Parts: sequence; C-alpha cells; structure tokens
Amino acid sequence: MACVGITACGGTTEPLGSESIVDQETGSRQEVDRGGAHNREDDRGSVDKTMLANSSFERRTLTPWQITGEEYASFTITRGPSREGQRSVRIRAQGTRVAGSVVLGQLVRGAAGITSGSRLRLEVRALTRGLNRRVPISIKLRYDNGDFDFFQGRAVAGPPDFARLGTGIPPGTRQRWITVRADGVAKRRIGVMGVYAFDSGPGPLRGAVWIDSVELSSAETNGG
Repeated sequence: MACVGITACGGTTEPLGSESIVDQETGSRQEVDRGGAHNREDDRGSVDKTMLANSSFERRTLTPWQITGEEYASFTITRGPSREGQRSVRIRAQGTRVAGSVVLGQLVRGAAGITSGSRLRLEVRALTRGLNRRVPISIKLRYDNGDFDFFQGRAVAGPPDFARLGTGIPPGTRQRWITVRADGVAKRRIGVMGVYAFDSGPGPLRGAVWIDSVELSSAETNGG
C-alpha cells in the first residue's frame, strides 16, 4: 500500500500522521520574522474560517506548518505582500533541479473521525513571480481502514488562460492574488488528513511564490 507522507509528489519522508515528523519540523524551525514573541491572538482572525492553524502566517513563524526541500528553496515569513493581515510566506527557488519535493504542508488536527460523505475544500491564495512551472496543491486523506485519497487543486476565478494551465499554482508572474482550490468528498471515515499549500515535486524549480490565507473547510452530509 502506498503511504501518504509530508512530501506528496515523490518524496521519501515518513507517513502522514507520524509524530516524529511533527516534532522534528517544529523543533528545528527558525522564526524568520523576529519582530515579536509568538502570540495566539495574532491568528484569531482566521480561526473561525478554517480548520488550519496559523493559516495566514500572522504568528511570525511557520509553526505548525511543515516544510521540506530547504536545500532547494528558501521559506521566509514576509511583512508584505499579503492578502489579509500583514504577513505571508514566500517560497523562493533559484532554478536548482529538485530531487523529491519542496513542500509547505500541515497535518490537520481534529480531522480524525470526519465521516464518509463529508465535503472538503482547500483554498490557497498565491502570488507568483517568474515561476517556471505549475506547482500542485492538494488534500490527502488516510481513512480508518488504511486506504487513502488525494485531491488536487486548480486555479479559479482567474484569466481565461488558467483553464489550459492544468492543476496547481499557475506558472509565470501574477501581480494579483489568485485562488487555487481543491475539492473532495471523503469516501470513508477519515483517520488522518494533510494539506499541501505548495508541493513542487521533482525537477527544476525557479521563481518566487507568496502563499497566504490558506483555508480548509469540511461539511458533513446525511447518510455518511
């Protein structure tokens, strides 16, 4: 059985849900913006809109987001541009060929027990500058029985050329925030869920992407 890991496109990290991954990532994370101490109030504006923690990166740290691929790209909390609040995360790559994947992802606390038939929606807001190729976003589920599911996102409400660019964050330079959305329906009761706001996969990667306002919602349906 294939497993769902924090690296979704060809990576070799531990399976989704491994506490050692969480401990390793959050224990070694550096706070790039040291403008002040962590304050839970900073992220209060997004708490009611999403199942994710630190969804708009107002905590001045990436925690509890998990990252891989720092040898290929830099991850920086910036004070602008931002879609809401004052901060976003910038991922910048210089054209190196990635082995594995450059990833910004989060294990979803409280996802266990979401019932079969529940509708899931992930929305990622992004700006791009000189991005050489599309970058997937996705929802990954592991069900109670060990099976898994995978839902990729596509840019919505954008220029006409978005339709031909396929799934993921579109390449090129986008001077306005775009929304990339992944929709899915749980086929069984969920055991573990992970979301990937940036998951490059292998190959050359060049350009900069700003990520902000990452929202995940779930709606249960009758008869699940």
